[in-house]
Amino acid sequence: MDIVYAYLERRTGAQPRPLDEVAEVAEVLNVLWGHADHEDQLQHASGAAGPARLDLMLFLRTTAGTRTGSSADTVELRAAALLHRCYRNSALLRCRYLPPVEAPNR
Repeated sequence: MDIVYAYLERRTGAQPRPLDEVAEVAEVLNVLWGHADHEDQLQHASGAAGPARLDLMLFLRTTAGTRTGSSADTVELRAAALLHRCYRNSALLRCRYLPPVEAPNR
């Protein structure tokens, strides 16, 4: 299993904003699970909301062939693809957060 840290930066003055951190994290995790597909190999996700961003930990199953030299790149790309798909398809994420950061090219 691989773990990827990701975050979504909150838009200034973004609405609607949930009443508490637990509700905000739950909404984002629901979007994440709703848009995850088999290729993502998402096993678990958790998050924590702060004043400026929402931090995410994505636990992805290690896929066959990713234990070679480029495994980190492959995992990061899968996580980035999932976040971008969620952002593109969720009005809630687009209204509340800035677009996710691109995965690094190595």
